[in-house]
Amino acid sequence: MLPIPAFSGEVDLVESTEWRTRDEYAGQGMMTATIAMLNTQILSDRRVSGRKPLIYAECNFQSRSDRAGSGAGFEIPSREFAKQIIVQNVHVGDGYPSEEGKLGDFTYMYLPVGSIDQSYDPIQSDAMLSYLKT
Repeated sequence: MLPIPAFSGEVDLVESTEWRTRDEYAGQGMMTATIAMLNTQILSDRRVSGRKPLIYAECNFQSRSDRAGSGAGFEIPSREFAKQIIVQNVHVGDGYPSEEGKLGDFTYMYLPVGSIDQSYDPIQSDAMLSYLKT
C-alpha cells in the first residue's frame, strides 16, 4: 500500500496485479474468488482508518486476466477518461506469444467505490473472512 497526497488528505494505493491461473485449474473461477478474497482482506484492514483505498491492476487482455478482475468487481475506465498506465500493444516478456507484427495488449482496471459498497460491505466482508478462520 502506498499513501499519496490527494485533495482530501491521502489516498491509499494498492496494486493487485499479475493474476494467473495454472492451466489445469483454468475456467473454474478460482482466480476471481482469490481476487475477491484479497480485496476483502485489504478493505477490512483499511476499514479501521475510515479510508477506502484505490485498488487497481494492470491486466493482460491476451491472457484475458481482465475477466477475473471483472468478476471481482473491477472496471476498466473509459480510455477517453483515463489514460492507460501501460500503453496498449507493448512488448512484455510474460510467456504469451505475440502475433507477428503485434504486441501484447494491456489495460488498467480499478475497483470503484460502487463495487466496494455493493460487494464488500462490512457484514459481507466479515462473513467471507470468517471462512479463513475455520
